[in-house]
Amino acid sequence: MEHDPPCRYVRGIIKEVVTPGALALDGIVEEAWQSREHVVNKFLFYSARNRWQLLVHMAIILHSVTRMLRLWRITTVMMSEYFVKTMAAGKKSA
Repeated sequence: MEHDPPCRYVRGIIKEVVTPGALALDGIVEEAWQSREHVVNKFLFYSARNRWQLLVHMAIILHSVTRMLRLWRITTVMMSEYFVKTMAAGKKSA
């Protein structure tokens, strides 16, 4: 978390499959970053100021992640999230 801090990190454990035929999963992790740029720019993502720092931070994260995950077993899905603000009941828009 020190070298690629998301603005939100939610971890869930899957205890049982409730839908027939669904994949048996161990858990789901939801991570969110401040902007699209934080995901596509590896220097922002890994909090690196130069190429050497980028390599060091990537190695630290890889070491940390592989201590708890088998990388060949995970699936990553990129998604977007939109917050829709609605007017309070009884208020009119300007």
